[in-house]
Amino acid sequence: MEISDLKQDLIKIEFFLKKGDLSSALKIYEKINKNWEDYKSSLDIKTAKELLNIVKFIETLLKQKRDSFFNTQKCLNLCKIYSKF
Repeated sequence: MEISDLKQDLIKIEFFLKKGDLSSALKIYEKINKNWEDYKSSLDIKTAKELLNIVKFIETLLKQKRDSFFNTQKCLNLCKIYSKF
């Protein structure tokens, strides 16, 4: 596997996360995870730093999704509590 494929896959994950398509993002992540040893063997320092920046941005997106999910969950729980009255 080539590093350019890894970079494209990370960008696809970013795109799917922004769209809210978590299942597609997970499929691409599983592909990366499956082929990680091939990617790792062809990484150099410069490329690793570039990819790390993309991964950090993906981490930020995931944290935002998590926070949004928990806020929605809290709101639903409050609605459920008030609907009992």
